[in-house]
Amino acid sequence: MALHTEAIKQGVNENHPLFPLTHAIKFMLGDNWAWKISHIPREKNMAADFLAKWSCNQPRGLQILSRPPNDLNPILGADSLGVSHPRIVM
Repeated sequence: MALHTEAIKQGVNENHPLFPLTHAIKFMLGDNWAWKISHIPREKNMAADFLAKWSCNQPRGLQILSRPPNDLNPILGADSLGVSHPRIVM
């Protein structure tokens, strides 16, 4: 399981740089909802990986997209065809 999901599930120290984010997520999940947090490798969700990297170069704040960024279209096409993206680990 990825460290990020563990940080959300178990919490982090108040001095940890991710504390505000993990605290906010735990607060939202604290309502009486049924929820599950799991790690999905980027190879199985290339569109989300692209958008996460893309967002680093955008102005801060809410971004509302009426259509996907042009560079995302080939990734969405590959996802719709079930193209696999294996990770090479050495």
